[in-house]
Order: sequence, then structure tokens, then C-alpha cells
Amino acid sequence: MARAKGMFISEYQKSFTNLGNLDYIFQRTSDGLVTDVEFFAMLPQVKTIARRGAVHNFRPDKPWKEQADKFLELSSGKGFKMLVGDYESGILDRQAAIDFFCFLSYLQQERPTKKILFYTTIYKLRDNLLPYEGITTEFGEIYWRNFYFWLARYYVKTDPLTKLTTLLIDPQTKEPDLAIWENNAWVEVYDEWEFFQYWADGNQKGAENGCGARDTNLDVHNGTVEDLDIFLESEVVVPLPDPPVVPDPPANCVEAVTLAVAEVSLRYETQIEEMQKQVTDLETEAILLQDEINDAYKHGNNDALQNLIKPYLL
Repeated sequence: MARAKGMFISEYQKSFTNLGNLDYIFQRTSDGLVTDVEFFAMLPQVKTIARRGAVHNFRPDKPWKEQADKFLELSSGKGFKMLVGDYESGILDRQAAIDFFCFLSYLQQERPTKKILFYTTIYKLRDNLLPYEGITTEFGEIYWRNFYFWLARYYVKTDPLTKLTTLLIDPQTKEPDLAIWENNAWVEVYDEWEFFQYWADGNQKGAENGCGARDTNLDVHNGTVEDLDIFLESEVVVPLPDPPVVPDPPANCVEAVTLAVAEVSLRYETQIEEMQKQVTDLETEAILLQDEINDAYKHGNNDALQNLIKPYLL
């Protein structure tokens, strides 16, 4: 099986000419609230490749809806079949994950026929996305499997002097290793990646792929060109979260309920008794205090009187 070959370009590639050696292409449209400076210049050549996707670099410090609306405005009417949120820049905390999920869900809502993907590294998936799954948002609970996964993981050796890189794998046969932490059930889910970016900075592959810069970003689809066409033309189906596991009811429900009610009633009665005892103790303390105050006042002992009432003054 020959995996479909593609590339991701942005202003860092400076320019792009379709040389006919790519099966698909991704182009960055925007970063936060800023349009990629080479987007419109490179777009005519990008549009000569039928299998294409638009990418937005998500910025957690900017309002997610403003970013989504800008992305939709830039990508609309240009034949992009995939819309991608790139999650790797800025402070990637709990709120950032919530906002990113809302960003992707909004794209899904506004463009229901497009394939919605999220792009990130395996480590940011582990540390900055998966820990927040299940949090409730205005689009429902965070559930990353609502979207397709584009993985960035590089298997390269870098020359410390030149910063040039050498690829250590065959991207046509390598399965990117997702088992970077122990006992994680998500590995089984996210091994079904759609795209795998395997090489970027320092690869000197820009010119041979039509770019004006020395380096470019190379990736493969998890399937042949025919598989990619099927993926792009297939109906978009949003998976539902796994249903919660409900334990079996006890054999005798009536007896169980009766015992539970009795236990709650007993705790309630115990708390009432404890509160009544506390009230009684306070009443006794108040009577004793009043007697001491009256005695000090009767004998004109101002120092003793002040010492008695001082703890109760605000």
C-alpha cells in the first residue's frame, strides 16, 4: 500500500508552485486573528490541487469565536475540503482546551459537510488535551474523537552544527508510536490517525516540492490516494461519547432503598441531637457569663467587667 503524500505550507515556505508530485496539500490561512501573509499569493497554485485543506493556528489568548469566524471567512468558497485547528502555540491550560474544543465544534456546526481535524504533537495531546476530556462546555462534553486527528511526530537526527535533519524512518511503512505513557486507553483510540507529519525544519525538501524556502512540512495520509478520496467524500458522522457504565441494581431494590432511607434518617437524627446539645451548652455558658457580669457590676469591679465582655466585642 502506498500512502498518499502531502505537504503543509504557510508563509514560512515563502511561495508555492504545484510541481504535480503531491496527492494533497494543507495551507495555513490564519494565525490567531491575523491572516497568513502569503495566503492569497499562494492560493491560486494551492487550488490546482483538488484534495486540499485549510489550517488555522489557534491562539489561546484570543477569543475562540473571533478566530473561528475569521477562519471561516478566509477559507469559504475556495474548495477546501478539510478545516484544521492547529493546537501547539501559547499557554495550553484548562481554559485553552475548553476554548479549542468550542472552536472546533463551532466549525463543525457551521460547516457540517467539511472534515474537521485537529493538529498537534503526541505530547501536547497527552498533556494539554486528554486531561480535560469530559468537561462540560456550551457544545457539550469535551470529546476529542468528535474530530479527525492529524499527528505531528518527528523521527529525525539533527546535526548540531548545521541544524539540518536526517529522516530515520520510512513514512510509507512507519506507524507513529503513540505509546508514550503507560496504561493509557487513549492509545487504542488515537492510533487511528488520519494524517502523520513526519518531517519539517531542516529537511531541505522545499525546492523539490515547489516551495520558495529551503524547508517544508511533509506528511502522509493513513491510506492510499483512493482511501483519501473515500475519506474526503464520505458523509461526516460525529461519534457519540461512550455511554456511562451503570452498575446492576441490587437484587432486592425495596430492601436496599429501605436500608438507605434508615441510614439517612439515623444520620439526620444524630446531627439534630448534636446540634441540640451545642445549643444547650451555649445557653448554660450564657447564664454563667451573665451571673459573672452582674456580680462584677454589683461590686463596681470595672477591670473584671471589661475582661469579661472584651472577648465578645467586635
